[in-house]
Amino acid sequence: MNDTQTTTVIIVVIVVLLLVAAIAVVVARRGKAQRQEQERRRADELRQQAERDRLTAADREARAAQAQAEAQRAEVEAQRLRQEADEHARSAQQVHHRADERLGEAHKLTGDRGRPLDSNDIDGAHARRDGDARR
Repeated sequence: MNDTQTTTVIIVVIVVLLLVAAIAVVVARRGKAQRQEQERRRADELRQQAERDRLTAADREARAAQAQAEAQRAEVEAQRLRQEADEHARSAQQVHHRADERLGEAHKLTGDRGRPLDSNDIDGAHARRDGDARR
């Protein structure tokens, strides 16, 4: 090989190396641009998911507040019903007491010393008394 051929080969090798380097730079930039685009898309997806999560959280908070309000209404209603039940129980106790007093008074009037009547026997006592009055 002579000097001209050697110089030509060296120039061709240098040109090929420069082309390979240029192609490598272009491919690297393109790959980097693609990665950046993928990362941007992924970031957008994450933002959208975060927004959906925020909306879901707000919806669940609203539902929790509604459930809490309903529970409080139910507690108030339960308390009202407990008070009503207590009032009915007190009233029933008063009626039982009055019935027992009346039965005791009836025993005194008739001189009936048989078995003591309790409040469950009121109807029976009235029936006996009415039967005695008819005789």
